[in-house]
Amino acid sequence: MNMVRLNLLPDMSRRSILLFVVVIVAIGFTVRILGGLVFNYGYDVHHWAQVSAVISSGNGLYGLTGYFYTPVWGYILGLVDYLQQCCLTLGDTAYRVLGALCLEDEPGYISSNTTSLAYTFWIKLPLYVVDLVVAVLVYIVVRDYTGDGRKALLGFALWFLNPLVISSPMVQGMFDNIVALMVLLCVMLLMRSRYFGAGILLMLAILLKLFPFFLAPLLVAYVLVANGRSIRRALVPLVSAVAGALLTLVIILLPQFMDGTLEYCFTFITARSGGSDALSQALGLGSVAAYLLILLLSALIAWVFYRRADESDLDNELLLALIINLLVTFLYPPTPQYLVLFIPFLTIFVLVRDWGFARPLMGLSLAATLFLFSNGFTLLLTLATGTDLLSVETVVSLSESTAGVRMAVYYLAGVLQYLCILYLILRSFRSGHFDRFLRRKAPGIEP
Repeated sequence: MNMVRLNLLPDMSRRSILLFVVVIVAIGFTVRILGGLVFNYGYDVHHWAQVSAVISSGNGLYGLTGYFYTPVWGYILGLVDYLQQCCLTLGDTAYRVLGALCLEDEPGYISSNTTSLAYTFWIKLPLYVVDLVVAVLVYIVVRDYTGDGRKALLGFALWFLNPLVISSPMVQGMFDNIVALMVLLCVMLLMRSRYFGAGILLMLAILLKLFPFFLAPLLVAYVLVANGRSIRRALVPLVSAVAGALLTLVIILLPQFMDGTLEYCFTFITARSGGSDALSQALGLGSVAAYLLILLLSALIAWVFYRRADESDLDNELLLALIINLLVTFLYPPTPQYLVLFIPFLTIFVLVRDWGFARPLMGLSLAATLFLFSNGFTLLLTLATGTDLLSVETVVSLSESTAGVRMAVYYLAGVLQYLCILYLILRSFRSGHFDRFLRRKAPGIEP
């Protein structure tokens, strides 16, 4: 860590800091913008274009079949689409490439649908800005924890140049960085006793993706411990947080309640419980059972935190508990973009508590990034339809000839990603973090 700190900035003058930030931001945005135009996962991004078109047509989010998330992401897509229509003329944004229909016969989630280069750029650009905002928040959190400007700048760079953080919106146009932003802001507000705002942000994060729900018991426990483990003292903060969450839930779902499409808002949950055939139903029920087990373990972590956390060092205690909770959350093999939620907290943990986690942080990020790129040459379809750099026929030929390699990379990356999660758990045991979390007894609390 000392060598990293020495080589990071020779001095902490304003000019050196500004130059460092400008270089990091320039590299990060250049890679994202160019990479986002070259590599595009049409299976997802084409869907965002369809949703935008449905909203523009006045049918509402669930007026036509095909939108499977809660309304929050749809509202964001609608806002981006509105701004695009006000300021730009994008023309046709999405289409089906007839010459690539044969790709849909290949294994995996491959689609011959794609989007225009203009739409691809403008729908991903806001997600790149979100990455920058999270980088600033990571800087603030690390600085507040350590008082060390160099570590804070390193945290900024480690997040913004993390390969998984770059690739998730760049390739898939996925919005898990917005989830990470909201959860990180929620934790920051809790630490500053801004409970109403924390409740709002946590509910928004849960309505974007399910996983932040598993952190809710721990965050409730934090509020209780922060208020002296007194229900009476913690009542107002908890009611304030719950009020913020419920108000957000009502505002978000009210339009769907009024137009009778409320049931469709939770398709992303019900769709995980099964399918039309016996195997799909069995796998779906297995997923539900896994998530129920994760919820039980999350409640157990919250209980241990409530009983054991030291009030004199509560923020550090919370950081360790968050890492453990997120490790448990992702014990059920996740798709790679979900791990973006883990990255800011793991980055902060590396710089605040244990530099030994830097290597598994990078290993996990690289494995998940490889997973994202496992669709191989099919990711070049947007570039082929929008430029003369290569033809659709070339993309199809390369994709078909490397289908076996693509699937091998898919499974290899999935295994490596999960092994990195298991290694992080093993590292936590070996370094004593689990032991300290479980055995520390808070003053005045009987075992």
